[in-house]
Amino acid sequence: MRIIIALGLWFAASLVCAQEKPAGEKITENGRHFILYKVQPGETLYSIGKRYHVDLQELTAENPGLEKGLKSGSTIRIPVEGKTERKIGQETDQKPGRLIQHKVQKKETLYSISRKYGITIEELTAANPGKTKLKKGDVLRIPHTTAPQNEKSAGTPVKETAKGAVILHTVREGETLYALSRKYEVSVEDIVKANPILETRVPHAGDTLRITGSTQRADQPEPDRKNSETVVKTGDCDLLPASVREKKRIKVALMIPLMLTENKLLNHDLWGSSGDYDGSGQSITSDTLRNNIKLASQMQFQGNSENFLHFYEGALLAVDSLEQTGIKVDLEVWDTEQKSSKVKNFVSSGVLSNADLIIGPVYPAEQKEISDFAAKHKIPVISPLSPSDEYTKDNPYFFQINPSREYTAAKTREYIANSYKNGNIVVLQTSNSGNEAENETSALRKAIEKEGGKGNGSIRICNFRKDGFASLKNMMVKDKKNVLVMPTVNEAEVSVVVSNIKNLNNEFDIVVIGNNRFPQFESIDPEHYHNANLEFLTPYWPDMEQEVTRSFIHNFRVFYRTDPNQYSIQGYDVTFFFVKAISDYGADFGKCLTREKISLVQGTYRFHQPEAGGGYVNRGLSVVQYLPSFEIDRKMVIAD
Repeated sequence: MRIIIALGLWFAASLVCAQEKPAGEKITENGRHFILYKVQPGETLYSIGKRYHVDLQELTAENPGLEKGLKSGSTIRIPVEGKTERKIGQETDQKPGRLIQHKVQKKETLYSISRKYGITIEELTAANPGKTKLKKGDVLRIPHTTAPQNEKSAGTPVKETAKGAVILHTVREGETLYALSRKYEVSVEDIVKANPILETRVPHAGDTLRITGSTQRADQPEPDRKNSETVVKTGDCDLLPASVREKKRIKVALMIPLMLTENKLLNHDLWGSSGDYDGSGQSITSDTLRNNIKLASQMQFQGNSENFLHFYEGALLAVDSLEQTGIKVDLEVWDTEQKSSKVKNFVSSGVLSNADLIIGPVYPAEQKEISDFAAKHKIPVISPLSPSDEYTKDNPYFFQINPSREYTAAKTREYIANSYKNGNIVVLQTSNSGNEAENETSALRKAIEKEGGKGNGSIRICNFRKDGFASLKNMMVKDKKNVLVMPTVNEAEVSVVVSNIKNLNNEFDIVVIGNNRFPQFESIDPEHYHNANLEFLTPYWPDMEQEVTRSFIHNFRVFYRTDPNQYSIQGYDVTFFFVKAISDYGADFGKCLTREKISLVQGTYRFHQPEAGGGYVNRGLSVVQYLPSFEIDRKMVIAD
C-alpha cells in the first residue's frame, strides 16, 4: 500500500497487521504457575484459551468478574501448570461438541457473546434454539465446535452441509484472504464470518481456519493459472483475468477540502514551524502530528474541514481492507481548499493523468473541470456527497452517490402511498407560508392515485403554526393509522411538533414521516423521535445488524481510538466499493455495477443510468424507523 497523505494524521495508527503477542510475566502463587497476560484488541476468551491449552472455565475461575466480559488492555491470570503457549492452528485438548454455560450480562448481545468465545452467531443460535433476543440473566450454551486437529488434517473437509463442505485449512506463509476465497470458491466475507478473529487482523501462517460453503475439496489440484485464467462469465461483464487483477496497482486520487493552509494558520502556536505544507499544490508527505494526542485535542478546524479529515480516515481503512483481499492501491490525496481555481491547477498540471479513479471534489462548484477531464480521459469520477446531478447527465464516467433531494422526496411520497394510503394522512403546516404544505398535499394525492386510487384514507392540512396542538388533536382518528407528514427541515419547527407528539401517542396510533436531516438537529432530544415513531428515507444508514458495520466500527476504534462519524463511513464505503469495481471490471465498470454485490457499512448502492450517454446515480434508499423501544431499525430498502 502506497499512500501520499495530504495531512499529518496524529491519531492515524499504522495500518499494519496485528502480530503474535509475546507471553507476559510468569508468577507463582501457592505452588501454582500463572502467566500475567495483557488482553489485545480483538482477542476473545476462546482464542486465549486455545493458545495456552486452558479451558474457558479455568480462565473464568482464576479471574473473578471475567464472565462479565473481556476488556482490551486488561491483565488476566492464565494457569499454565506446565502447559506452553501454542501457535494458533496446533492441536487442542478441547473436544468438539462439548458445551459450557454463559450467563448473559447487561447490554450483551448474540454478536458480542459470539465474539467473546470465538464462535459464529449461527453456532451460538443453533446451540440455543429460540434465543433471538437476550435479557440479563439468561443462560446460554456455548459450543466448542472446532474438531481436534490431530483427527483431521488441515485442508480436509470435516463436515458436509447443505451448502457444501466445512474445511479446516492451515494458513501457509504469504496466503491472503483473497487467495483463500479463490482457492475454495467462497467469498472473503464468508471466511471472515466463519472465523471472527479475522475481523481484527489478517490470517497468520499457522492459523487453522474454517472454510464453510465450499464446493471444492482441498485435495483438488490448483487450476493452471498460466494457461487458463479464472474468468467468471456474466454476460457483457466478465471479470478481468486473475493475472491482471493480481498485478495491477490501482491509483486513486482523493480530492477533498482539507483546508491545510487555513488550519495551519489557525493552529500556528500548536504547529509551530514543524509542518512543511506550503500550499503549492503538491500532495504532502509530512506527518508532523502523528500520534500527538495531546496536541490533537487542542486543534481548531476551518469550516467543515474536520469532517473531511474523517472522510480521509475512512478511505485509509478501506485501502487497508482492500490490500488484505489482494487488491493493491496507491492513494494520493489533494487538498482542493474548496476553490475551483485549485482544482483547475490540478487538472492543468497533469498530476491526475495517471489516476484510475478520482473521488471528489465534493462541492458542485468544483466539479466541472474534473468532470470534463474525466470524460476526456475515460477516468471514473465519484461525487461522494453532493445531491446535485448537474454533471451527471452528460458524463458516462460520472457516478453520483447521493440521490437528488427531489428523487428522495418523490420516493418518500411513493412509500407513503404504498404503506399508508388507507390511513389518516395529515400534512403539517409549520411556517408562515402555506405553500410548502399545499404543494406537499397535492404531490401526495398524485402519488396515491398513481399507486392505485384514493384508497380509504384522507389527506388534510393542519396549520400547526396558527392553530397549535389542539387543532392537530382534533384531526386524529382512533380507528386508523394517523400519518403526520412534515415537509419542513427547519429545526425549530420540527422541535415544536415532535415534543408534543407524546401527548397524542397514548390515545392514537401515530407515525411521523420526516426528513433524513432530522437526526442532525442537535437541539432535539432523540427520545421525541422514538415517541413519534419517526420514519424517513435516506441513502445512508449504518445497520448494526450487519457484520460489515460492526467490523468497521471496531476497526475504526482500534486504529483511531475514537468513534467514526457519517463522513468516516462514507469515505470507507465509497473507496472500497469503487476500487473493488475497478479491480473486478476495469475502468468501464458502470454497466456491471448491478453485479457488484458488496456489503457496505451504511450505503445501499443501486446505480441507475437515467439517460443514454450520461452518468450513473445511486437510487438506493433505506427506510429508517425510530421505535418506541428506543431502537432504530432499517425497515426496508427502496430502489428503482
